[in-house]
Amino acid sequence: MADLLTTANQSTVKVITFTQDQFLKAYKAVASKVPSGPSWMTPDPEQGRKAVERAFQLQSQLLEQNKAFALGLIDAGTKAPASTEK
Repeated sequence: MADLLTTANQSTVKVITFTQDQFLKAYKAVASKVPSGPSWMTPDPEQGRKAVERAFQLQSQLLEQNKAFALGLIDAGTKAPASTEK
């Protein structure tokens, strides 16, 4: 079962990576042909990068916390309850 899940996860990552690569190639081709507008209409790339970095930093922290929580639930569920008898 674990091998099947691993294979499915790897296939999913490959499909997503391929799709994103193809989209990025197409976007770059189109963007290079579109004339730029007035500077006030163009977003600042550095600000965009900073926003993406901050968002992914938060998501990474949340992902790690969720992982620790899930593993904690597994650990708590596998430990025998303490006996209250005397």
